[in-house]
Amino acid sequence: MAKVGKKYSEAAKLVDRSKTYTIEEAVALVKKASFEKFDASVEVSYNLNVDPRHADQQIRGAMVLPNGTGRTQRVCVIATGPQEQEAKDAGADYVKFQTARPERVISRYAPKAEYQLGTTKKEESQLDMCRAIHLPLTDYKPLKDFCDEIGIKFLSTPFDLESIDVLEGLDMDYYKIPSGEITNLPYLQKIARLGRPVIMSTGMSGLGDIEAALSVLTKEGLGLEQITLLHCNTEYPTPYVDVNLRAMQTLSDCFGVKTGYSDHTKGIEVSLAAVALGAVVIEKHF
Repeated sequence: MAKVGKKYSEAAKLVDRSKTYTIEEAVALVKKASFEKFDASVEVSYNLNVDPRHADQQIRGAMVLPNGTGRTQRVCVIATGPQEQEAKDAGADYVKFQTARPERVISRYAPKAEYQLGTTKKEESQLDMCRAIHLPLTDYKPLKDFCDEIGIKFLSTPFDLESIDVLEGLDMDYYKIPSGEITNLPYLQKIARLGRPVIMSTGMSGLGDIEAALSVLTKEGLGLEQITLLHCNTEYPTPYVDVNLRAMQTLSDCFGVKTGYSDHTKGIEVSLAAVALGAVVIEKHF
C-alpha cells in the first residue's frame, strides 16, 4: 500500500478520543474523513466511541460493529494488501497476502485486467507482471515471523497445490480460498483434508458452483460450521451500484453457513453496511 501521508494525519486529528459521539455525529465524521485511501477512513471510524444508548448501532473499537439486531458482535477484519504495521494500526485482525508460483496458475497468453493496465507496464503480459511482483515461497516464513513480532495475525491465500504445502507449515488459523479457485476441485480437496477452517470468496460464481464447492469441502471432512462464504464482486474498484449486499443474505439462506463480504469498493461505508446485515468477516482490499 502506498504511504498514508498527509491525508491520514489530517483524518486522525478529526477524532477526539476522549469524547463520546452520538451515532449521527459518528456517521458525519466518517463521511468527512472518508478519503479514497481506506486506511485514512478506517482509523477514524473504528476508533469512535459511539453513545451506548444507540446499542443497535455501536462502533466500539476495532472490530465491534453493528449487526442490526440490537446487540453487538465481534467481526473479523482481514486487510488484504497493506504493509503489516499499517494493517495493525488500522485495527485489522489479520493481514493477508497471496502465495503462488505464477507459471503454475497464469497462462503466458493471458491479458491483463483493465484495472491492471492503468498502473503497470502495458507491454508486459499478466504472467510477466506477476513474476516481477511475487514473493519467493521461502519468504513467507520470515513474513509470518514479522507479523507475530508486531502483533497481527498472518494469512495468505494459496493459488496452487505447492503453495498449500508451504503455508501449511506456517500454522495459519484459516485457509482463504479465492474466487478463482472455487471450481478447482483437487485444490479444494487438498485444503479440506487439512481440517482447518475455510473462508471462501464467491466472486464470478453461480449458486451451483458454490454448492459443488461446499459439497467437496464437506465430503472431505469439513463441517459447515467451519466454512464462511464471502460475497464478492471481483471488479476493482467495485462501483457502488454493483455491490448487491443482499447476495450475502442469499448465501446464508441457501447454504446455512456464516457469511461475510470481500470489499473491493473505495472507502469503508460498504463494509459497515455489510456488518449491519450480518457479516462476520470483512476482507478489505486496497
